[in-house]
Amino acid sequence: MFKGNLIENKSYYKLRSKQLLFILLPSIAIGFLVNFDKMPLWITIGAIVFYVVVVIMTFKNHKAMQKVANKKIEIDQNKIVIKEANGTVIEIIEVENVNKLIVKDDYKMAQETLKDLQEEIKGNPEEHYLILESNKMQKRYDFVIESYYMAKQLKKLVQEWQNKNVLIEYTNE
Repeated sequence: MFKGNLIENKSYYKLRSKQLLFILLPSIAIGFLVNFDKMPLWITIGAIVFYVVVVIMTFKNHKAMQKVANKKIEIDQNKIVIKEANGTVIEIIEVENVNKLIVKDDYKMAQETLKDLQEEIKGNPEEHYLILESNKMQKRYDFVIESYYMAKQLKKLVQEWQNKNVLIEYTNE
């Protein structure tokens, strides 16, 4: 079974890119503070203020990310379940009732390598999604993969669906 956070709004990816920058920015202030005894007092005070502001912005951005990705998605070989954060079931989709599943070629952890970080900062984030097509209508479910174990679980599910002759289309977007 795969479990992840459901992303309800594409702004999540921009917020995640900002979060990456907010995590990297304090190192500038820390670099100044390490040598505070050799720096003028105004630079030390400025570095402290800068650090505090960045920490506050990081917490605000993190809360905004939680608001956009606060529902859960659970996928097993027979159904896809969408839940509220408290566990209340919102929607159940039977895989056998889906005409086609569109999946990515490869699911991996976001921001895993330096190249991934670079792409994220450029505005090309790693997106994880599953598109369900029924009666020529498509519905996309974006989600967060939080561990290598969950990435493997998702790959196993896709393989099981193929073995059950579910029509699967791969995309590399």
